[in-house]
Amino acid sequence: ETLTSGIGARTFLELATAHEVAHQWFFNMVMNDQIDEPWLDEGFAQYLTYIYYLDRYGSSAAESYIEGDWERRWERLDRAEIPIGKAASEYTGEQYGPIIYARAPIFISHLEERMGADTFSEFLEDYVNRYRWKTVDTQDFQAMAEDACGCDLSHLFDEWVNEN
Repeated sequence: ETLTSGIGARTFLELATAHEVAHQWFFNMVMNDQIDEPWLDEGFAQYLTYIYYLDRYGSSAAESYIEGDWERRWERLDRAEIPIGKAASEYTGEQYGPIIYARAPIFISHLEERMGADTFSEFLEDYVNRYRWKTVDTQDFQAMAEDACGCDLSHLFDEWVNEN
């Protein structure tokens, strides 16, 4: 059986399950204001879905997930460079999904690339440990990422997250 998005029902259920399980960490364990900063949980749930596919099926399947989900969604807006750090109410219905569920995890993957995979992995572990059962915001997230890499990430955050 194929769903309207062109993927099979089993694939959709696996994707949705991986995404929702990822919410156990991002929004459940590391909380954020879902109304004002939805990218901090939905973007990470999407990113961790990619990590799930990478771990379970390898890089080819993980890249297919990125192309079939993130890239396809963002293409619906012609890859509009709308900031991911806006409040949910500031997006139109057409913009929300592509920006929060596609552009946000693409940003996170760029952040990983900029920081380096090992540093990013350590950062993510430290981030979860530091903010376990607490609420975090974009400013806290950026400061901790910059501390972890010993680098200035303001240009990257300005390009992807912040409204200029």
